[in-house]
Amino acid sequence: MQTRGAPVEELPLPPIITEDPLPAPPEENLELIRQQITSYLTERNDRLKQREELREQNLNAEKSRLNAEQQQAAMTRLDSSIKRIPPFIKRLRTVTEQQRDALCRDMQTLNLTRYISEVATALTEAKLKMSDVWTSVQICSLLHQRYPDFSLSLYENWLKVLQKETLNENLSKVRVDLRLFAELITVHVLPINQSINHLITILTTLINNDKDFSNLTILISFCRLCGEDYAEIFSNKIRKLIIKLDENIDDSNKSTFHSNELKQQIRQMLNDYFQKLSIYLIDEYKQLQKQDQLMKRTMENRGEINQEIKDKYEQTNTAFQKLLQNTETMADLLEQTMPELPVEG
Repeated sequence: MQTRGAPVEELPLPPIITEDPLPAPPEENLELIRQQITSYLTERNDRLKQREELREQNLNAEKSRLNAEQQQAAMTRLDSSIKRIPPFIKRLRTVTEQQRDALCRDMQTLNLTRYISEVATALTEAKLKMSDVWTSVQICSLLHQRYPDFSLSLYENWLKVLQKETLNENLSKVRVDLRLFAELITVHVLPINQSINHLITILTTLINNDKDFSNLTILISFCRLCGEDYAEIFSNKIRKLIIKLDENIDDSNKSTFHSNELKQQIRQMLNDYFQKLSIYLIDEYKQLQKQDQLMKRTMENRGEINQEIKDKYEQTNTAFQKLLQNTETMADLLEQTMPELPVEG
């Protein structure tokens, strides 16, 4: 008798494994890019317009100067009392944006003819914040428009304050003073030729006497705030965004305050500085790598690392990261390529 075998149990089919498609790369936020570009160009155009208008006012004042007799007659109607003028000069040593309107009002009522030297000294010795520089430029412009001898007196005081021999004594003040001096040249308050020559001297000193690149932040500040006027600087990041957006954005409005020859000269100085900075960055990175390797070997051999060695490494690493960040900023401003750091191993 033929027997039927036990039914074969069917094994469940293995689950079908489907690979999830790779997520699509996020689309560029074109609106955000557009906003970044618009913000940069608007601020840039406003800045150029602001300087063009003030420069024009200063030039017009130079062309329409009163003669000595007319100037004296105009000044006699103003207040020259000893009670008001010294306090006014004292306030110039602590100029802030909030004080601007009050200072300008007082200036309109005072006769400062006999105090121009003291006024110039106060303005150049003032310890300003960067945000107060434009207020000082406006005040200096008003003084220049009213007093024919103010420009030369101010320049002579700058020669005492911005001396190449003493630049390293107070770097934070030099950073602000350099911008103020450059702005005063641009808006035509200072004697142009002498002042430009002195500016070149100061920049040359800052660049050439900077073995440890302690002047880097001063030069970054100069590039950011005065770089377009003096070196045709335009953010590389923004330029790339304009190319990426590809919408025929007009960025042709350029600073024309200074000659192309001057811009090329200063730009070349800054480019040369960046090349030296790149070499320094690589050297500092190698030193950091050596410290890192030393710590690893010490850990392998002893199982612990001395706190002093740890602290030294942290200090070196912090300093390097700051240097790296500043170098990246300088590279963007000058449209230069960042140096490649050597790979360990």
